[in-house]
Amino acid sequence: MKYLLTFLFAMFVCASGKAQTASEYTEEGLLSFITGEYEDAIAHFTKAIALNPRDTTAFQVRAECREALEDYQGAIADFTKAIELDPGNAELYSSRGYTRTYLKYYSGAIADYTKAIALDPRNAGTYWLRGESRLFSKDYQNALADYNRAIEINPKYASAYLFRGYALIMLGEKERGCQEMNRSLQMGWKEAQEYINKYCR
Repeated sequence: MKYLLTFLFAMFVCASGKAQTASEYTEEGLLSFITGEYEDAIAHFTKAIALNPRDTTAFQVRAECREALEDYQGAIADFTKAIELDPGNAELYSSRGYTRTYLKYYSGAIADYTKAIALDPRNAGTYWLRGESRLFSKDYQNALADYNRAIEINPKYASAYLFRGYALIMLGEKERGCQEMNRSLQMGWKEAQEYINKYCR
């Protein structure tokens, strides 16, 4: 028994001192991210990246953690690195574009969404996001085209009707715009009521 206990203790010490792999740090980072422990997650992902600089997931989710902590420049840098590693990933372009809107860098966001659409042309949400950036840029005609396309892909996209209505109103078509806003409300998008009160009374 004495020798068995000694052996088990030695095994425990060896296991405890075993260096973690990049994938193990990434897994720990993902767990911390899921539970909202963003700073801990960043620390884990940073260790993973140090061991494996080509870990796209570590860069991507570290970017999302940084975005949650309002470190938008850091998030953009990580998304950019992830894109370098996986340039065919439409989600990465959309995520970087979304982060750019926090910095009011709408032209950069639009460029990212356009690239994402080229890679995944059936994603209604990306058209919605590009439309949002175009609204912020006061490019109402192209925003309208994006919301039209989003609705064409997903006719049940309630919020797209709201912002299609807003674009129409900004283009001087109040009656049509208000119809779209009311349709959005009828589809269950409660935010539409605020816009109706402001633009359709």
